[in-house]
Amino acid sequence: MKVELQAKLLQVGFQVQNNTGHHTIILDESKMSGGTDLGPSPIQMFLASLASGLAITAEFIARKKEIKIYELKIYVEGECLLPTESLPNETSGFKEITYEIQLSSNLSSKERSQFIKEVVRKCPITNTLAAPIKLKSFNEKKSA
Repeated sequence: MKVELQAKLLQVGFQVQNNTGHHTIILDESKMSGGTDLGPSPIQMFLASLASGLAITAEFIARKKEIKIYELKIYVEGECLLPTESLPNETSGFKEITYEIQLSSNLSSKERSQFIKEVVRKCPITNTLAAPIKLKSFNEKKSA
């Protein structure tokens, strides 16, 4: 499945309009950082992608296996070094991300533990974060 997104800097605060499929998402930075706080920051959306990926994967598996999810909550936090905080020879980005999945369902404790492990194993976001991926720039491809 190929997924495409186009981002455009709006030149208001740090607003970036992201278009993917028929969705438009505005990302921004807080007012304290010089943004307008119109939307979440890219860092927040990154963590939201992890939480949402886990939740949607859980729902897919639950539907397939006819598991009843009464409530699913996912808490995510990350320790991130921002470009404005990094030293010249340091790389900005997340140094650690921690998540907790809280699940209320019709499963026993052992089944719930196995279900959560399956969700983590099958989630495309956790798999992307856990394994190195090729990150290629179209700019480099065009200039070669």
